[in-house]
Amino acid sequence: MSLNQLQSQFALALRYQGPADNCNINSDHFSADERMQIYRNNFVISLSEVLEACYPITMKLVGEECFQAMARQHITEQPPESGNVMTYGEGFIETVSQLDNIVSVVPYLTDVMALEWLVDDLNRSSESAIGVSLEPLINMERVADVLHGNLVFHVKPQVHIIESEYAIASLFHAIHQGNIDNLNIHQPEIVLVAKTTPGSPVIYTLFATEYELLRELQLQKPLKLIESSLLTGLAKLFELEILAGFTLLHEDDVRSSV
Repeated sequence: MSLNQLQSQFALALRYQGPADNCNINSDHFSADERMQIYRNNFVISLSEVLEACYPITMKLVGEECFQAMARQHITEQPPESGNVMTYGEGFIETVSQLDNIVSVVPYLTDVMALEWLVDDLNRSSESAIGVSLEPLINMERVADVLHGNLVFHVKPQVHIIESEYAIASLFHAIHQGNIDNLNIHQPEIVLVAKTTPGSPVIYTLFATEYELLRELQLQKPLKLIESSLLTGLAKLFELEILAGFTLLHEDDVRSSV
């Protein structure tokens, strides 16, 4: 057997998809399968710990025993493809979404997992560059009042939105605070998750007007082309520190964007 064949056979056996007898394992007091089981246990335990670190709230929602069963299924069906397991939790949601016996009981589970994954991913990431030259927000005071309509605010790259039929952000905060007594999980929420400064990502429930304004800004529309009733949400977006800076369009550019 070549080394490549041996590695392939070992990988299959490790994931319960092939017999240990095909891996050239010596048997004496313990069979090849019993010896392989030691590797299997360590493999599953170590990757389960990776998933637990990424999805602590999910584990609280379903319980440790259920979480371990979900993790085991994911590990055996979708093992890591590299030695770097920092991003291994990314596909866990797809595995869980196929477990109807769990999702039917906790229908908001995959939305909570999507929120947890974003938080974990942003915690590991560094700030991304915008790619264009921006004026800092503090320089807005230098812009003449008559030109305010030509302001284009640029949203930071590490800003994400989750639209959920459930109160997943409220649940996230309630579990961290240890008090879920007054939570109405069936309240839809538009959740903003953003990495704006060093530290933990911001998790905020947007009002509809704030969400619509954010979408318009992400399209890089100047203020004069945004419905005036939405502009009341600007103060909150400034407060959340999700705007990287601004540019100022010339009139010709404004007309071409209409």
